Amino acid sequence: MHLVKMRLVGVAPDRTLVDSAVVSDLIWAHALAQDGVEHVVTRVEPDSMTVVLFIRTAHETHARVIAAELMKRAAAAPAMRGWQISP
Repeated sequence: MHLVKMRLVGVAPDRTLVDSAVVSDLIWAHALAQDGVEHVVTRVEPDSMTVVLFIRTAHETHARVIAAELMKRAAAAPAMRGWQISP
C-alpha cells in the first residue's frame, strides 16, 4: 500500500465551497474498484485542500498514476467548480 498526497487550489473567486466530508464522498464516488483505494483523508482550507490517498498497489509510481487519474475525475464534478489540482 502506498500513500499519495495531493493538493488542490482554489482558482476562481466564485469557487464552490466544500468541506472535507463532501470532498471525501466525491473521491469515493469516482473511485473504481481497480483503483485499489483503501483510505481517503481530506483537509479543506479556504484557498486549498490536501487529499491523502492510501492505494493498494505494488509500485509507488503506479499509485501516483492512479491517484492523479482519480483526482482528475473527482475534480471534474460540478461540486468542485473553481478547484484544480496543483502541480
